[in-house]
Amino acid sequence: MLKRMRCLLKKSQGMSANVPFRKKIRGILQGFRLLAIRQHLGPHEYERWREFPECRNGIRKKLRTAMAHSPSMKISPFEPGTELEKVIDRFEHAWHSGIAPGIGAFLPTQYTPGDPVRVKLLRELVKTDLEFRWRQSASDRSFARASSRLEYYADLFPELLQHGIVPLDLITEEYRVRQRWGDHPGYAEYLARFPEHAGYLATSLQRIDAELAVEFSRALPAKVGGLDNQVATQDESTVLPAKLGGSGHISESLTAGPPLALVVDSPAGGALPQIPGYEIQEELGHGGMGVIYKARQLSLHRTVALKFMLTDGPAFADLRRFQIEAQAMARLEHPNIVQIHEIGELDGRPFLTMEYVAGGNLKQKTAVERPTARQAANLVETLARAVHAAHGQKILHRDLKPHNILLVGAINAPLDQCVPKITDFGLAKCVDESAGPTLSGAVLGTPNYMAPEQAEGRTADIGPLADVYSLGAILYELLTGRPPFEAGNVLDVILKVINDEPEAPSRTQPTLSRDLEAICLKCLQKQPLERYPDAAALADDLRRFLTGKPLRYAASYKSTRLYGWRVAATAAVVGLVLGLVLASGVSVILMPATPPAAPADWQEQVVQERGRADDNALLAQRRADLLDQEKAANRENLAKALAAAETLLEKADAVFPAHAPPKETGALLQEILPSIDKFLDVQPRDVNAPRSLELSWRRLGGLYKRFAMPQQAEQAFRHAIALSKVRADEFPKEPLFRQDLAGHYHQLGLLMRTLDRFEEAEQAYREAIRLGEKLVEDDPVDVSYRRELARYYQGLGSDLERAGRAGESVVPYEQALSLLEKLSAANPGDADLPKAWESVQNSLLGHFRRTDQSRGEEKVHRWSAEFWEKLTLNNAAIASYRRKAAGHYHLLGMLLINSGRPADAEKVYRQALAHKEKLHQDFPKVSDYQSTLGATLNNLAILLRDR
Repeated sequence: MLKRMRCLLKKSQGMSANVPFRKKIRGILQGFRLLAIRQHLGPHEYERWREFPECRNGIRKKLRTAMAHSPSMKISPFEPGTELEKVIDRFEHAWHSGIAPGIGAFLPTQYTPGDPVRVKLLRELVKTDLEFRWRQSASDRSFARASSRLEYYADLFPELLQHGIVPLDLITEEYRVRQRWGDHPGYAEYLARFPEHAGYLATSLQRIDAELAVEFSRALPAKVGGLDNQVATQDESTVLPAKLGGSGHISESLTAGPPLALVVDSPAGGALPQIPGYEIQEELGHGGMGVIYKARQLSLHRTVALKFMLTDGPAFADLRRFQIEAQAMARLEHPNIVQIHEIGELDGRPFLTMEYVAGGNLKQKTAVERPTARQAANLVETLARAVHAAHGQKILHRDLKPHNILLVGAINAPLDQCVPKITDFGLAKCVDESAGPTLSGAVLGTPNYMAPEQAEGRTADIGPLADVYSLGAILYELLTGRPPFEAGNVLDVILKVINDEPEAPSRTQPTLSRDLEAICLKCLQKQPLERYPDAAALADDLRRFLTGKPLRYAASYKSTRLYGWRVAATAAVVGLVLGLVLASGVSVILMPATPPAAPADWQEQVVQERGRADDNALLAQRRADLLDQEKAANRENLAKALAAAETLLEKADAVFPAHAPPKETGALLQEILPSIDKFLDVQPRDVNAPRSLELSWRRLGGLYKRFAMPQQAEQAFRHAIALSKVRADEFPKEPLFRQDLAGHYHQLGLLMRTLDRFEEAEQAYREAIRLGEKLVEDDPVDVSYRRELARYYQGLGSDLERAGRAGESVVPYEQALSLLEKLSAANPGDADLPKAWESVQNSLLGHFRRTDQSRGEEKVHRWSAEFWEKLTLNNAAIASYRRKAAGHYHLLGMLLINSGRPADAEKVYRQALAHKEKLHQDFPKVSDYQSTLGATLNNLAILLRDR
């Protein structure tokens, strides 16, 4: 009968008139499958399946067990009842119990990495894990989406790759579950992440969209076999329970999730969004955080530019920056600032529509047309008045450059006939904001046009005068044809911005007005207070230049330029002469040209010699003082250079996400990282080297590691270790230096473990542990020492486990848990400690499961249940803590039943029940809590019945 209905369904696929008929058949098929599940599992187990993760390929995953039970319905890649099928069942059960399991813990040890059976199982586990993780992230925003990408799994299990390429079926599976659970990625993202599949990836994704459209539009029966298909979701991370001051509920949604965002093919082979009220015409380009489209607003019959958030599941900083841009532009009404029309959202992604400017940007215009000096002055005056208006609204731009100056006018129109408009406020910041989305010390902006305080990452010093500097840099480029500072790589540009003075524009343009040159160079002063007091003052001086009036603000700067150069030159000559004198002064005094007269007696000789010694000592001291001053200046320059390197590294951290494909980032890495490496390598490696040098080496090593450059990463980490060793040996009582050294060893251990160099990894971890234990012994109060020591214990345990010495890994794992338990008790509000605990707990549970040590597994479940339970007492509003406590009690109950201890099992089941009833009471519309509550009730009922 099922086969017959499938045939009917297939025949009806091409007949649009048969949509109700197809829906009816699909509903009947769904009912049969659910009945098969009930029959296969039995009544007492059926409730454990009340809430399934949404199926793959329509209904595939939801019905795995039932299909395995019947040959005609079979879809599982493994035979029913085999050990591999049981592995998948255990993995799903772990998820249903409320615990996010680690895949590695479920891989049978009899299969070595690369074994075809292991790879097949691994791919099924990854697909299952993807489903659960994206499902969880749909109702819990705190759930990390970074670990739900295929690149994350490929890093953990390289054997997933086929000839170094992610298989297409995994790519389409990730796309499917993300669409199903409301993330709605675009084709462009997948084409960028997996360019090796570009020839057929778009077609595959279109097929998935078609399947999902049918799935989401299908009308399932309201109840089939007692299973209610109306499943609500709730965000427990942001909604307080009703009894704790919250509403206790938010909007409901069907299991299928929100409707898909419709897409159409773009000329580039990607996808254009379809937004109600707009007709998307073409892609114009990419901004800092979004893609910009040309669109037509249907209601007002006007062309607009539509900026759409580019990243998927955007990080908070990216989303916040996008929101800041929208808010900043919405607050500004000025004829020379691009106007915003609407702020909206599509499928959780924000977008904004703004004035469409068709004349290109200033960078494009000046590439074909060099403006005259008066045109340049007039243009920058206009921009300065617009910037001053933005500053009046307490908005800084922070990324002014020719690319962000759009021109209203025909493409071929002369520059003086175009109206400039400032756009791209993606880095805008309110002047009175106490904190923004920029990481502390992070460099944001374009180095060629950024102010020195911005290049150094001194965010507290970045104010309106940073925009004045950028306007001066734009004026400089308009006058000379190039920005004030250029170099072969980004780091050298930043170093020049920080340390060098710009070349006078008149060097390349001898006929340039000295007044205009003075205006330009005053904007480019290193110290903000030496620039114009505001953008309006700059505009006023430019207007005075254009009208032939004396300058008001740059006049004093202009009059002192030549004098300043003469003073500097004189000082240089004096310094040179003094240096020569000091270099030869001692010998001149010790070997005078004219021999002294013989002393009258020995006492007079003593006095003369003492005088010469005093003179020598005085000159030597003066020479030493000058050398100290030189060293101090060198140290200051080194500190600035290191600050630039460090902020560049921070920028690389922020710009390059963990899942970024090498093809996208390779060019930037080739430019940035090797230049930093070369710079760091020539610095002194002694106790006088600044501490930031070794920290820069460590960060550089981390970036090399992220982008699969292990040799460079190892070298960088070992440089950091060598520097820290010198410092720690010189200052043995300074804990900070030992803490740095332990951290360097930890990073080296992580790298060695990744490369399967387990012995070297163990050595590094044990050295980190030795240093960490000494730090804790000397200062048992400092939380950071114990937290880091727990991390070192965990790293050693993971290394031993991967090296095939799993039995030895138990001790360091338990040491880590013990430390984390004490830390959490003393710091119950620290959200990072539970994450660390869960990671170690899963590793330890995985070891005991693989080795069939039920007593060890029982110990960890009990330990974990009590840990999460204690956290619940101090964090009642965080439902996930209570859910995890309940999940561990539930699994502990199952272990106790299997070991023949029903009385103990009843006790822990009742503890699980108490937590789950509380969750259901506080969050009555969260389907997961209903499902797991039913599972515990069933198990407890069976236990009591059998007794």
